[in-house]
Amino acid sequence: MRHLKALTLAMAAVASGDLAAAGVTTATPSANIQQQNNLKSASGCVDERISRQSELCAQWSAADAAHEASIATWAAVVLSFFGTLFIVLTFAETRRTARRQLRAYVVTDVSALFIGEGGHIEAEVLIMNKGQTPAFKTRWAGNIVVEAEATLEESLRQPNTAKNPLGRAVMTTIAAGGDATAGFAAHKPIGSKKLEAAIKGEKMNLFVFGRVWYEDGFANERFTNFCFKAEKLPPPGEQLPPEMGKTWVMTPFFNDSN
Repeated sequence: MRHLKALTLAMAAVASGDLAAAGVTTATPSANIQQQNNLKSASGCVDERISRQSELCAQWSAADAAHEASIATWAAVVLSFFGTLFIVLTFAETRRTARRQLRAYVVTDVSALFIGEGGHIEAEVLIMNKGQTPAFKTRWAGNIVVEAEATLEESLRQPNTAKNPLGRAVMTTIAAGGDATAGFAAHKPIGSKKLEAAIKGEKMNLFVFGRVWYEDGFANERFTNFCFKAEKLPPPGEQLPPEMGKTWVMTPFFNDSN
């Protein structure tokens, strides 16, 4: 009977809106927010704990993984590009270095000088290949003059050495480490007064100059210019022997090459 009376009072309290008197507990606003977050966590991965039962969470996880994979892929592409570029540049530099080491290098030196009667002068120039490969299609030409040094320098600056032509080119091949002897003669007889001034070293000197053209082992066109000044000259009719080669000095001009 008492139970029936209590049930009747509870139903009356619910009907009147007094939930507390009826023994019904109500959730606070903070509890409602926590409950909503829990629902979101279960469906959309709001917190760090991932619910494997949520399809939406799985889709977000897949999207994040794809994004991270794309970043890693681009990073790998960039690194690969710079790595390939480095290899290409290294190969090119190695190739250039190898060619510089293996190419032909032609140098010259005056080996003999003869002054004949009537201003006829001849010289022998030693053309040497100091490189590791032959100098192909080697040809040379030159001249002998007695001039003031400044005058000759100005003349050799002109294209094709117009005032002092090089003469006819002679072609041959010089092996690696080999040499060839080139004979040169003055294109024009040198007057006795000029020659006497050159022998005395009075404002004029005797010069032997010319150019050597050749191809290296990689089919590149090369040249070597040379110009030597005689510090001492033999009397007419005598030859300047090779052991007196130190009397020749290279001029500060027309001694370049490529």
